[in-house]
Amino acid sequence: MGKKGRGQAGPSTVKFNGKFHSHRSPQSGFAHSPVATGPFGFFTCTDIFKFIAAIILPPLGVFLERGCNKDLAINILLTLLGFIPGIIHACYIICKF
Repeated sequence: MGKKGRGQAGPSTVKFNGKFHSHRSPQSGFAHSPVATGPFGFFTCTDIFKFIAAIILPPLGVFLERGCNKDLAINILLTLLGFIPGIIHACYIICKF
């Protein structure tokens, strides 16, 4: 058999939004399977825990996803202004990244 041409998917890749994405993690080499697909991409098992953390304490969910940066500061401000806007922002950050 010949080499795969550009744009062809291998056995562990999926075409999503016109691009090929691998289910194999580059750091560990172990495959991680997506839980569900949404408008922002694949949700993994760790995202479920981040969502739970975001509902209990929204800045914690953002910190677990993005670390200590401007998104965390925005989320802390939104949480102080109202708990629901903090939850919405945390879920958005988890879905987007």
